[in-house]
Amino acid sequence: MNKFQLWEDDAEDFYYKGKLTEEMITDFQQESGFVLPDTYKKLLKERNGFQLVRPFYPVSQATSWAENHINVDHILGIGTQIGLKDSAYMIEEWELPSNKLLVFSNTAPTFVCLDYRKGGEPQVVYIDVDSNQDFVVADSFEILLKGLEESIEE
Repeated sequence: MNKFQLWEDDAEDFYYKGKLTEEMITDFQQESGFVLPDTYKKLLKERNGFQLVRPFYPVSQATSWAENHINVDHILGIGTQIGLKDSAYMIEEWELPSNKLLVFSNTAPTFVCLDYRKGGEPQVVYIDVDSNQDFVVADSFEILLKGLEESIEE
């Protein structure tokens, strides 16, 4: 297990996008217009996209998923074909409420995004297109990571 204890080191992982360099991060930020949070960048340098072993985050608002939590199945890496570079496509395809969102985990029609609508350090939001929900789940990406759990009882 890695130092963040978020993924299995030896597991084959559909979301892994290969080794990441500082230049790839810089290129992505320039192309997308989004500055990734430092915690996200550090995480991707260690593992560029992965399936989470602790995929649940507690929330106080019921969703179509559960009464008291959301599912954050994976963290997208920098790459295409299910990567951060697909965010603009997902926003357009699913008619998400803003182009100032960066989708980093999704099980359509639900999305977990970095929200840049207010400027500054992005919050983390949960969006469910079918249920018309859009709410903040964590004030930062780091808070989200620290709050992920292996299971949550309803």
